[in-house]
Amino acid sequence: MEWSFFTENDMKNMTKVVVLGESVSDDLFEDEEPIWKKIKIWNDMFTVIGKVEEDMAVSRWVYIPLSTAKVRTVWSKSYTVIFLSVKDWDLIDATKNEIEEWLRKFYWIKEWSKSNFNVTTQKDFLEIVDKIMWVMSTFLASIAAISLLVWWIWVMNIMLVSVTERTKEIWIRKAIWAKKSDIVSQFLAESVLMTVIGGIIWILLSILVVRIVNHVQDTLQAVITVKSVFIAVLSSISIGLIFGIMPARNAAKLKPIDALRFE
Repeated sequence: MEWSFFTENDMKNMTKVVVLGESVSDDLFEDEEPIWKKIKIWNDMFTVIGKVEEDMAVSRWVYIPLSTAKVRTVWSKSYTVIFLSVKDWDLIDATKNEIEEWLRKFYWIKEWSKSNFNVTTQKDFLEIVDKIMWVMSTFLASIAAISLLVWWIWVMNIMLVSVTERTKEIWIRKAIWAKKSDIVSQFLAESVLMTVIGGIIWILLSILVVRIVNHVQDTLQAVITVKSVFIAVLSSISIGLIFGIMPARNAAKLKPIDALRFE
């Protein structure tokens, strides 16, 4: 945090001072220092005395003294939201339970009755984010699986068409004593080469998209790891091997009469 925060005198005198979150400060003043400058909140002018930095959770917030807020902004003496900080992360759950117990006693809420308030912690928000990320990951994995299925079918179709169109070539190779294993190896190599080239093209396109996304926005940085690249290349090789076997075996089993019919 830069400069100062509220003092006890600010609370007593209902001083019109404000502390800005970093994002709000950047939106209002860009690269200028907002210290001692004025901003308008409702119909009153407030003096900026501080700025909260390097905290994404509060970067979009504006802070004013509670006494000032009651009189000049919210016009209410009741509290709708109270934020507390805990020094030790391990004490969050215990603190939450203690606050809930105290509030239930304060409002005379019976053990079997439902609370008329909510106490949430950063852990709760993280669990929600984890659930959202899990749903998004599952959704993206489903799309990827469908894309891979289409790719598998495409590879197999291309190789089957290639076998049909190269019937004469296959039997010329057999005429010069090429073994079935030689023909199978040839078509498998072609299938793997085709899928690996396709995988490399998609990796390069992914790198380009990631750079564009990171250039457009800087809130969340997209990253391509070495592990993901390795998995993509390994998947391409596997697809070429698995779905190139049947066309390769069909090529190796062609009979001489098939070559004559092809002509």
